Amino acid sequence: MISYTNGKPMPPNVLASIKYVAKVGIISTQQWQQNFGRGNLRWKQKQLQSLTKKELLKRHSSTWNGFWVLGSKGKELAQRIEYDPVTPVLPTYFEHDMFLGESMIKFEKARLTEFWATEKELKQESYDEFEVRTRDTKIKFTDINSASTLVIPQGRTSCGLGPILLLEVT
Repeated sequence: MISYTNGKPMPPNVLASIKYVAKVGIISTQQWQQNFGRGNLRWKQKQLQSLTKKELLKRHSSTWNGFWVLGSKGKELAQRIEYDPVTPVLPTYFEHDMFLGESMIKFEKARLTEFWATEKELKQESYDEFEVRTRDTKIKFTDINSASTLVIPQGRTSCGLGPILLLEVT
């Protein structure tokens, strides 16, 4: 069981949020409240404040309020549980990265995927099957790759999570 530095056990929702931020690089206050916080809105805000005081999360340095990255203790915890935290993105990429992360949360909740990997994880683990070479022979990976197959009944273009884009690489 993972514990805070004071020895108290860390709730699963807090640990899940640290894993999420380690993979995606950023979390918004709204994402915390919708996906990780527990209780009413006031209690969720207090939980987020507590994570900041414990240095698990901190405000993103180059933006207005409402966006959080791993704090010093959050980075230590992520590494302890064998998550190599990504570098937080610039504000111009917030929408893109949060959309991808939010999509993966929805896929997990709907049990459409059990595992997803970021580009950084794919590069570290040498998943050649997800590699794409550009014209200048640069190696790239798609943004997020899922280890499960998404099955949608014939004729449907969504599964309650929004439109689905299915790509097949041959």
